[in-house]
Amino acid sequence: MIVIDTFVGVTEAFLVGSIYLGLHRKIMARIQRRPGPPIIQELLHTLKFLFKEGYAPITSAEFLYWMVPVFNVIVWSSAVTIAAVYRGNLLPFFAFYAAYKVLSHGAGVSSGSTYTKIGGVRHAIMPAGELALACSLISAYFVTGHMDVSGILAWEKTHGALWRYIPFSTLAFFTLLWIDSPHSPLDPSKGYDIVEGYLTEYPGFLRSLMYTSEAIKYFCELWVFQAVFLGISDPVVHMFVMGGLTAILATLCALTPILTPYQAVGVHVTVAGLMFLDTLVPKPWI
Repeated sequence: MIVIDTFVGVTEAFLVGSIYLGLHRKIMARIQRRPGPPIIQELLHTLKFLFKEGYAPITSAEFLYWMVPVFNVIVWSSAVTIAAVYRGNLLPFFAFYAAYKVLSHGAGVSSGSTYTKIGGVRHAIMPAGELALACSLISAYFVTGHMDVSGILAWEKTHGALWRYIPFSTLAFFTLLWIDSPHSPLDPSKGYDIVEGYLTEYPGFLRSLMYTSEAIKYFCELWVFQAVFLGISDPVVHMFVMGGLTAILATLCALTPILTPYQAVGVHVTVAGLMFLDTLVPKPWI
């Protein structure tokens, strides 16, 4: 039963994440007065590349180069299983996110390409992911006394959605979603000046694995945000709210120019620092 639940959960995360990434791309295109691809394009790309040949560049560190896409899928499949399927402890979710950052850096340096190295280094110096995620989850724990998703949801049924009590931590986690969105101005690791950043040199089924992990990651991050800060547990409501969040993120990405790495870091640190203002928000149950 555990194997079936895990398989169904990961498959759902991949399919739904792919569709919403396609929606994100479509909305950005419309805002920028372009027709854009079909909403299912991200899913079609993933399936198309799955049956293409993969190879390692002659300049690559071959073992690391081949293993990064595989471990990326394992990391985010594990994260969505623990957080969304079984609504378990969020500490592994943070650990998996940190592992994803390391793997993205490894993807950049393993190919030997200048473009991927720059993308990997830029990704490594972006602190907002770990900083915002760690601080926002700690804030949620201090307020609710729970680190597991099921415990937080039970607390929210009694006291209301968590964003009312820690709005700046909610903003920090939302900024994390913005950073990890496609073509985000806050993540120059995939800037147009370096083609596709650390993904540039990944062909064939290796690229398909990277796309698969990105889709699962997108679903997982949106799901955790809704569950922890908005108090949403109903699967149908999750789907509708994911669509709304995707529209907001796509609009922000379409209208905001890409920042330089150091400008992006400045925004990351500023938003993380604002979380200390949550101590000023009244907590009536204390």
